Amino acid sequence: MATHAQPCTWPTTSFLPPLPPPLADDPVAAARLAELQGPLADYTSQVVGEAATTLDGERIDIRNRETNLGNAMCDAILAYAQRHTGLLGGSNAGRPAVCLLNGGVFRASIPAGNVTQGDCLAVTPYGENDAESIATEFGALCLPC
Repeated sequence: MATHAQPCTWPTTSFLPPLPPPLADDPVAAARLAELQGPLADYTSQVVGEAATTLDGERIDIRNRETNLGNAMCDAILAYAQRHTGLLGGSNAGRPAVCLLNGGVFRASIPAGNVTQGDCLAVTPYGENDAESIATEFGALCLPC
């Protein structure tokens, strides 16, 4: 192992400008935020389903291999496509369908037990928390083969 005669040092000056002072709290915004906390807590605590096991949405897994959360989401998208679009009917009826979904959509896992709206928002926090939005906004492809 090589050793250095002199220790390594870093410059003590920064090339970044100093941060501005923090902003003062806005009492109107704080009051509105407090007003919304109750309805938001009510919404996020609503139970929308149940998971028999943890649904794996961890970044290292979902972006590198198939996971049960990805499978569940694609199943929901395919069910939506079958019920609400003509994509899988008509001349495509009876043909197998494929759902491809970008793993970057997922931001969290869902623990086993009751699944809440809050869990769903944690998995897809950018507003695409339903099958229709995911299918249209994130390029999920439900294609008959």
